[in-house]
Amino acid sequence: NAPNPVSHPVAALPHAPSVAPSQVALPEAVMPLRKAITQWLADIKKVTVPKTLVTKRLALEDFARSAGESTPVHECTRLPSGTWVSELRARELATPTVVNRLSYVRGFLSWAKGKGFIHFDAHSNPASGQASYGAREKRQRKKHGFRAYNDAQLKLLFAPANLKTLNTDAQLGMWMRL
Repeated sequence: NAPNPVSHPVAALPHAPSVAPSQVALPEAVMPLRKAITQWLADIKKVTVPKTLVTKRLALEDFARSAGESTPVHECTRLPSGTWVSELRARELATPTVVNRLSYVRGFLSWAKGKGFIHFDAHSNPASGQASYGAREKRQRKKHGFRAYNDAQLKLLFAPANLKTLNTDAQLGMWMRL
């Protein structure tokens, strides 16, 4: 007979209860991200300006490409959202653009929560807080940002003498912008 190994008492360490994968609370309905986005767009189509609908669709399609179009919506946690924000930053998009796109994803995830595709606490939307656009940056952008032309500037730009100096492509571009 082999000698018995000496047993050492082990102190109980506090730890989180382990949960078997089969015990994880799944949402009421499991839906692939791509299909859920299509449903969301159909639901908001009547109450959304067409231009905004296109912007929302493009943002959500970009998010879906990043997270995986066949990924179930309930797996769209803070990690995939953060990864997508990092990708947007790597493309050197401006902070307001990133914040705007995140707002669309946040709206989509809130809709998905209402449909039972994802669960999160009231104030813990996975797309919330991933990027911020502070007051200082807003002031700085406003200082250097877009300003509409006044009447005198428009008359000067579209004066016949000025238009004659431009090539036809530039003239067309000016008229299209107007």
